[in-house]
Amino acid sequence: MSLLAVYLLPLLLIWGWYLVRRRRHEDASRTVREQSVAAGLIDPLPCIP
Repeated sequence: MSLLAVYLLPLLLIWGWYLVRRRRHEDASRTVREQSVAAGLIDPLPCIP
């Protein structure tokens, strides 16, 4: 049982940290995209020299 805890506990902690970090990044990206759409900046900029 203790061997399982030695391997499982760090794995769950790292996995939880990753999921929280990923969720925060997705929320921030979603907010930026919504602001861009509201400002009318959804089309890519033209690359005409």
